[in-house]
Amino acid sequence: MSSCLIVQTEDEIYIGTDTATSTFANGKYYRVSLSDAPIQMEKLSINDDMILCVNGYVPLIKPTFDFVSANPTATHDEITCYLRNSIAGIEEKPYPKGCLGLGLVICKVIDGQSFVYNYEFINDFVCDEFIINDGSVNVIAQGYKTDEMKDIATRLLLDNINKENVINVIYPMAYEAIACNEIGGGGGGE
Repeated sequence: MSSCLIVQTEDEIYIGTDTATSTFANGKYYRVSLSDAPIQMEKLSINDDMILCVNGYVPLIKPTFDFVSANPTATHDEITCYLRNSIAGIEEKPYPKGCLGLGLVICKVIDGQSFVYNYEFINDFVCDEFIINDGSVNVIAQGYKTDEMKDIATRLLLDNINKENVINVIYPMAYEAIACNEIGGGGGGE
């Protein structure tokens, strides 16, 4: 499981994700050390004019990166169809109902305008599109503990808005606040 945090302004996007890999056994999630993980993978990728974040069921992460990278002009409907087909037929067991997840975030800045496209298993991969035109700031979270991450990051952003390098302040603090066996860094929430 993973947690992806995006802070979006009208013309900038900051995105980060944890580095944890976890497994589910005997009714409980366990952290898998990076050196013991059967598959080494990245959750973030920069491809030409876009940044991708893919999280969820490990065997689907690389193929999802590959599909989006190979099809940079794919429509939202084509991406939704690909994601739905990716999970079709995959057995949920031994994971708890609803935990067979897959999530994709595509971030772009085109001609000074930021765009965030969010596709989540929980929403049947229907694209949520985020565009800011009023100078505000948008906080988006995807993955595990989404609501908690968004609330914490928003509060941290508001509490630290006047600090220099506010982004460098809120990301580590937000991930530390939600760190658990399913989310965190190699050292448990770094």
